[in-house]
Amino acid sequence: MHIAMPLLAALLALLSVNTNAAVREVNCNAPDNPLTETLAAANPGDRITLVGICEETITITTDRLTIEGKGMGTIDGGDGMENAVTIDGARDITLNRLFIQNGNEGILGINGATFTVTNTVVRRSVIHGIELVNASADLTNVTSQSNGRAGVIIARNSVLNLTDSTMRDNLTGLVVFSNSVVRLFGTNVMVRNDTQGFTVGLGGAAFEIGSELRVDDNGAEGVFVLQDGNVQLIGGNLTATRNGTDGIRLLQNSSLIVGITEFGVPGQATINLNAGNGINVQSGSVLDASSIMELVSRNNGASGIRFDDRSSGTISGADIRGNNGADIELTFGSQATVNETVFDKIVCDETVLFRGDTSVVCPFP
Repeated sequence: MHIAMPLLAALLALLSVNTNAAVREVNCNAPDNPLTETLAAANPGDRITLVGICEETITITTDRLTIEGKGMGTIDGGDGMENAVTIDGARDITLNRLFIQNGNEGILGINGATFTVTNTVVRRSVIHGIELVNASADLTNVTSQSNGRAGVIIARNSVLNLTDSTMRDNLTGLVVFSNSVVRLFGTNVMVRNDTQGFTVGLGGAAFEIGSELRVDDNGAEGVFVLQDGNVQLIGGNLTATRNGTDGIRLLQNSSLIVGITEFGVPGQATINLNAGNGINVQSGSVLDASSIMELVSRNNGASGIRFDDRSSGTISGADIRGNNGADIELTFGSQATVNETVFDKIVCDETVLFRGDTSVVCPFP
């Protein structure tokens, strides 16, 4: 009896929560901030549906709320002085079928908030489209575009699962900083941003297994990993093409893994037609490229792969040809192991270490 009573109490509490859940419809054409008023009266588990354009900014502090558009509802921050949506410490929030626009930030999750965003467009924010600060989120089929800074940025130990989403026409696409982690699923696209497409740094990390990542036509680097950042691409497909500087740049003790043979997940990384180097590995950073995920770095404006300033790399089964500079370049104390790789031109100075199944001995030429 003593064991059964706590279980019964927990069950009754759960039933009580479910019984109190309500569906609340908001007509955004009504006066006096109808969405804000509805949120103030909402209980955990409620579902709020939007019709029309709500010209107001909202803060969510109640757990387990769902806000979704009937068709596509809109939350419009107006003059951009306040965030369109702030999720402050609330857990298990769902935003679905929405346009979120014209806020200072589009969506800001803070103070341990957890939330899901699906089938939503975030646009024209003054600062970031979506920002996580000590928060966790799942974004699926989300487009973040035409924002003043980042399409999506996560920082301070945040966690993001990103699926089938697009960051385009922002100052920068996706940023992962300060010990935060992003996991990539499906097909994610980071294109036409003014600077970098995808940035990982300050101890941040990015992981994918068998997914697709397109980082093309950005104004600066396609992928920029710096200050102890770590990116692991385990199979799947990466394209970093036609970017304004390097296709991929590693800086300040960062690392990039392209394929892990032991996982058995095939793929290809295509790093072509960038204005600078295909891959630029600098200042103690590390590149590890396995033949299970074929690395192709061709027709770039500078070197195909460049190692400089104590950086290092292991490359197997790659195609590095037709670049405007050297196909492989090593300088200033760098080292590389290259096997089963096709390349035409190598440049390396007397300070480097180079080995593999070629007859090249540095310095060369």
